[in-house]
Amino acid sequence: MNNEYPRMLFKAPGPEQFHGGHFDTKIVSDEDERDDALASGWHLTTTEASEAYEQTKAEAIAAPAEPVLNTAPEAAVAPEPEDKAPAADAPVDHGTERAALKAEANARGLVFPKNATNDKLRELIAADKAPAAEGEG
Repeated sequence: MNNEYPRMLFKAPGPEQFHGGHFDTKIVSDEDERDDALASGWHLTTTEASEAYEQTKAEAIAAPAEPVLNTAPEAAVAPEPEDKAPAADAPVDHGTERAALKAEANARGLVFPKNATNDKLRELIAADKAPAAEGEG
């Protein structure tokens, strides 16, 4: 009789607590399943799983950092001019739009709460533009 299967394999981190750590578990029922699981990052013991996880974290810390994108207001994409509205089916990047709205509001010296909606920012900017437009006429 083969007492080796079914067998539990481990991967760290995970939701289940064993031997002072948190692990994900997987049950395999034969040698082929075990070999496939081991090849995809599962481990026979919690110790092996913990060591592999710690090694991965150490490598991530030692790896050179990815270059940080310039997030200064100058790097923000300006909003589309009103006469050139985006196509109705064009995807909207709300993060870029928000950055552009905040940059314009800051450039105009407008005060707004950090949780102001994009619509509120547009409103504030439009209100600030209105007196300038009236003076031009």
